[in-house]
Amino acid sequence: MIKKIKKKVILSQIIDLFILVVIGFVFFFLIFFLRRKQELITFKLKVTDRDVLFSNVNPWNSYVQAFSEGDTERNELGKVVAEIQKVFTIEENPHKQSVYLEIKLKATYNPRSKKYSFRSRPIIYGQPFIFEFSNVKVEGIVVDFPGFLDGSSIKKYKKLIRVQVIEEERSFSDIYGIRDFKANGVNIGDEIIDSDGEVLIKVVDREIYPAKRTIFTDSGRSYVASDLQLKDVFLTLEVQVKEINGRAYVLDFVPLYLGGVLPLNFENISLWPTIIEIQDE
Repeated sequence: MIKKIKKKVILSQIIDLFILVVIGFVFFFLIFFLRRKQELITFKLKVTDRDVLFSNVNPWNSYVQAFSEGDTERNELGKVVAEIQKVFTIEENPHKQSVYLEIKLKATYNPRSKKYSFRSRPIIYGQPFIFEFSNVKVEGIVVDFPGFLDGSSIKKYKKLIRVQVIEEERSFSDIYGIRDFKANGVNIGDEIIDSDGEVLIKVVDREIYPAKRTIFTDSGRSYVASDLQLKDVFLTLEVQVKEINGRAYVLDFVPLYLGGVLPLNFENISLWPTIIEIQDE
């Protein structure tokens, strides 16, 4: 009888031990595989269309004025959910600007997928987010986040390029010149500066000549004559270049190549010249 009781006790102990091992394994699984941790991170949001394929849509000047560094979004309990650390702008044209916001918030990090998430959405390139700050409601897409450009080759340097100012409405004419007030609207030393005060483009030389036109005689012969009103304008620019994986960009990811158009928005004039020469370093 005593032996039977001892066997039952031992068996009960083995079962209890097995249950404890199973519970411990499940607990370990839950901690190791399902664990999440909260981290304060800063990522960059571009204020634009929520579709990443239309991220070249930029806000009007009146909307840009609503953003301010230090502005916050709070929940129902008054706790800060997100904060604008920095507002970065580049003037696209006299009416619109490219706007980037560096936003600081507490994100959830998944060590298995190695991704951050916020409001159950992954913080990855092209992911749209909506924030309601105290001054403005903003919608945009993520364009940079911790670890995004790790391993990419990024260089910044200055380069000299030569451009010709061409009137768009004269694209089907044999005259490429522009009117006097535009020709004299750009001066040596004029600069395009971003919101950080960094010089992105500087005019280092300007050449103005009478515009050339081709004239045909009654006999079918042709000759080149100078136009009495229009001017050919050539500018030499020092531009800030960002090279990513061997591809060169200026301003807000405007590709740098011969024949490309470069938006120039100075204080008193806006031009869209064509790049005709890229000088070697």
